[in-house]
Amino acid sequence: MAERRGGDSMSAMDATRGSQGYEQLIHTWALRTLEGSGAGIVAATRGWPTSRSSLDPEVASMVDFLPQGSALAIERGAVPPTAVEFGFDRAGHRRLVVKRYAGDDAAGRPGRAIVHALIDPSMTLTARSACRLARSGALARDWAFDAVPDPELDRFDPTRVPASDEATPTSDSRTGALMAIILEALTTRIPVVVQRVSDPLPLLDSVLVLLPSALTRDLTFSTYRADPRDSGALLTFESESFGTPWTSGPQRVIPLDEVVVTGPVARVIDAITAGRVLPDGLDSLASIEAHLALEQAVEAGPGQATIDQIRRVLSSDRGLVWWETPGRAAELIDRLTAGGPAAVRDMAGDLRGTPIGERVAGVAVQEAVNRLSRDPVTAARQAAIARQFAVDPWRTHQAIVGRLSELFEASSLGAAHRAAFPEEFARVVAVGRATSRDGRPAGVESLRSVPAGPSPGSAVSDAVPSGSPSPWDLPRSPSGSGRARRRIAARLGALTLVVLSAVALGIWGPGVATWGALAVTTATAAVVLILGERAR
Repeated sequence: MAERRGGDSMSAMDATRGSQGYEQLIHTWALRTLEGSGAGIVAATRGWPTSRSSLDPEVASMVDFLPQGSALAIERGAVPPTAVEFGFDRAGHRRLVVKRYAGDDAAGRPGRAIVHALIDPSMTLTARSACRLARSGALARDWAFDAVPDPELDRFDPTRVPASDEATPTSDSRTGALMAIILEALTTRIPVVVQRVSDPLPLLDSVLVLLPSALTRDLTFSTYRADPRDSGALLTFESESFGTPWTSGPQRVIPLDEVVVTGPVARVIDAITAGRVLPDGLDSLASIEAHLALEQAVEAGPGQATIDQIRRVLSSDRGLVWWETPGRAAELIDRLTAGGPAAVRDMAGDLRGTPIGERVAGVAVQEAVNRLSRDPVTAARQAAIARQFAVDPWRTHQAIVGRLSELFEASSLGAAHRAAFPEEFARVVAVGRATSRDGRPAGVESLRSVPAGPSPGSAVSDAVPSGSPSPWDLPRSPSGSGRARRRIAARLGALTLVVLSAVALGIWGPGVATWGALAVTTATAAVVLILGERAR
């Protein structure tokens, strides 16, 4: 893990005198304290919420540090731990307490400690910022034996703490193991005691900086407590040298080196350690999983994404950008068409009436119109997608009718079009019959009398009364190639008649009979030519 670099240290008393900031208290051994001489409170803000006495239960709990007999372990070379505790005071305010070993007292006796406590009435302090603050060097590390106690300490100003570089993701096994423990504890709310961690604060900091702040905002922790059962935190680290041997308690005990990560937690950790940056607003394991699934869908594209992944992307704030990627819209319609109307019903319900929903409907109907002549079955599926997403499905009906009308006039309609679009086909045939009665070309021969096509929202059965001939039984007009052959034959016949008249004139010479025959053949040729041209 790339450790973050801390800035220049700042004095514990370097704070603002305004109303903003944290209430603070410092407790240590000194010749003069607010309580007399010896171990006691040496400085506190005026607004500190408890009595300024080491006998106050809350103060006593905060300043409790190393257990009896620690002096012998220190003499043998054991290094006392630094205790960082983040939790809540009895009024429900966020509280950070940092306890450090400070050597001997003025009489040369080991076991002196210095405790710096902060209480945040504004409730802005989080587990991440508390951990960072504890490592910043801004809290008290020493107090002169003969220093004058301060009963009106300034409030602590967190904005004046030097910024530090954040850690970067790593595949370190300890980081992944601790992340798994924290994610499970936050999900189950079961307190955990973590064993076999020699220096927990840097490791905890490297994990908290990778997880969303909203997720760990209320994570309470203690990097050291002489008896972990007294911690009261969701996450507590056990010390092998200065801790009470574990017997039993309400917490789960987990050795860090025995953690096996599986399931959703493993997928989340793999993504984070691979470099994924999670938005700070994610507040649960489920929301992290959903975000990662969304990212995967965005990167994969519609061809590889599931229908549910597509729904997540289109419903998110990244939907329009994703949709407008060149070539993406047509690919997406193909994917939705393959899924079918039933599969996209929920998605259409979520997006209908939204800008992205209208875009989906528009592209779907355009794809249907473009494909209708060569693949009416797929076009019908695309039109069904368009109707599901559109606020006004009648626009889809009109677009299909318009394209079928063009095919009708070109004599390109067939049974496949009739089967794929029965309502629209019925309307086209009915309109064609009406125009035929008005004397305009209908595009179909021998039209029989049936009512006009369906009105918006009606079915074909509503438009055709019982006993009327079905529009599907109407004879189809000649094909385009047949008509072309008729026109050519008519032109050749007319030309043949003219040639024969000329030959007759050359053989028999001019005369009344010859000119009469020529007039008749010319008129016949003109009639044949006109009839042939009407075959269009």
